Amino acid sequence: MGVWDEGVSGSIKERNSIVNLVPRTSSCFFFPYHPAMLFDAARELQKRADETRQLRRSNFYTRIGLWVAAGALAINALVAYLKDV
Repeated sequence: MGVWDEGVSGSIKERNSIVNLVPRTSSCFFFPYHPAMLFDAARELQKRADETRQLRRSNFYTRIGLWVAAGALAINALVAYLKDV
């Protein structure tokens, strides 16, 4: 997508050595190279991977919220039981 070409003038070997120095995190535009893959297909796969990552994070926070709510409900039931006894 032309992101790694910014600020690098010179040969491809020089550019590749600079690109390989930068750690690739989930916020970069990297997608593994496959010789027979079209650019539009790689873009779609990158979009799907990003959506999946966001969905997993959302599900993680939902599960945490459910555990907190269940714990609060159990504590509330215990306090109500102890008041009656």
